[in-house]
Amino acid sequence: MDYLIKKITQNKAEVFLKKLDMQIGKWKEIKNNSKDEYIHYHVPRDADKMYTFATYAASYLPNGKWKLFQMDYSSSLSKDEAVFLSTLVNGKPGDVIDFNEQRSFLIEFNNNSDENNILKEILISQIIYLCLLFECHSYIVSEGSRDGEIVGVQDGFVYFIFKNKKVKKSIKDMLAQFERTPNQYCQKFQKYLEYNSMDA
Repeated sequence: MDYLIKKITQNKAEVFLKKLDMQIGKWKEIKNNSKDEYIHYHVPRDADKMYTFATYAASYLPNGKWKLFQMDYSSSLSKDEAVFLSTLVNGKPGDVIDFNEQRSFLIEFNNNSDENNILKEILISQIIYLCLLFECHSYIVSEGSRDGEIVGVQDGFVYFIFKNKKVKKSIKDMLAQFERTPNQYCQKFQKYLEYNSMDA
């Protein structure tokens, strides 16, 4: 299997973001070039509920051929936190990533590999979970984010960023669903797990 996540330079990340009318800001955050809005949510510190919410946050992003994960300047990981996140990003224990230097990561999706794509979607929710757990600042965007959809994680909050007002209702509906069933993964994530269990 290929690496699920690729390390890329900021210049390469900017090339992808330019297609979405986005850029990397002075704090190394992903931002829309035009006016946007956001709804933010303080995520429960309970580990189970936090991971459940991470599946909702990941599902907010539209499907696309790629997704981009970006750490900003405000993130400060301890050594053991960096080891934990590096293991997830690298797909195995080993080299510890210097997240102060390497901040941009690309996840590419293959049209001919459903199983691999599902693993990558699950991986994105796991990354969001660790960023919430460690209260670092990060951003994820999809090639399909034509309405300015960005997931931002800051100090235990998730920011659902958008430009098109029609997206606001879907965010509110999603948050309401989580509050009704905070221990149940989002529907999209459940389908991923069902797909894997069929192949087991």
